[in-house]
Amino acid sequence: MGCAVIGWAEVYAYWKQYNGASRLFDGIDLFYGRNWHYEGSQENYIDNRGEVYRVMSTIRCDMQTKNGATYVGFIPDGKKYGQNKGYTVDVKWLTSWYYNDIRDYIKNNKPVLLHVASAPGTTGVYNHIVVIEAVKRRYWTNTGDVLEVGYEINPGHGDNAPKKWMYLFIDTANKPNENYDPNRPIEDNGRPKEWHYMWDAYLIDIR
Repeated sequence: MGCAVIGWAEVYAYWKQYNGASRLFDGIDLFYGRNWHYEGSQENYIDNRGEVYRVMSTIRCDMQTKNGATYVGFIPDGKKYGQNKGYTVDVKWLTSWYYNDIRDYIKNNKPVLLHVASAPGTTGVYNHIVVIEAVKRRYWTNTGDVLEVGYEINPGHGDNAPKKWMYLFIDTANKPNENYDPNRPIEDNGRPKEWHYMWDAYLIDIR
C-alpha cells in the first residue's frame, strides 16, 4: 500500500474512534480490526480487515500511489476519502520546523503526518511517512530559545515496530541545523535519542 496510505488510514482511524467522525470506515469498530472478534455466539464472528483494506485502496488511488511510493505533492489528496464521506477535510502543508503549529494540532487531538528520512542521522533521503502523536520541546538555558523538538511517532509498521521519539535539533538562530552531530551523548529515558532528517508536515483537520 505504501507508508503515506497507511499514515492517512491511521489519521482517519483516530478521527473515527476518538473524534466522532463516525461515517469513516462505514462506522465499524476499529478496535476489532486486527483479529476475529467473538461476539455472543460461536457463529457470530466479526472481521473488519476487509473494510480497512477497501479504505486504504481508495486512499491509494486518490493519491496516485504506485509501487508503494507517493509523490509528496499528491499526499494532500488523501483528503478525498473523507470528503466523499461528507466531511470537510483541511490539510495544512508546512514543514517539520513549524513545531508550534504541530504542537497545537496534537494538543487538540489532531494527529499529523510527517515526512522523514527513516534512518537516524542529519542527512538522508526522505523516504517515509509517519504519524505524530505527541510533541515535546527542550530549551537553551541561557536564552530560553528552543534547543530541540521531539516527535513521538507511529511508524506504521504494526506491533513489531512500536511508537518511538524522533528529534529535530534547532540551532541558536531558531532554525533547524542539519549539521548537528547525531551521536551527541544525550539520552532520553536511558536510550540514545534518534535525530532524523525531517521535512514535510501535513496538519489535518476533519469536521
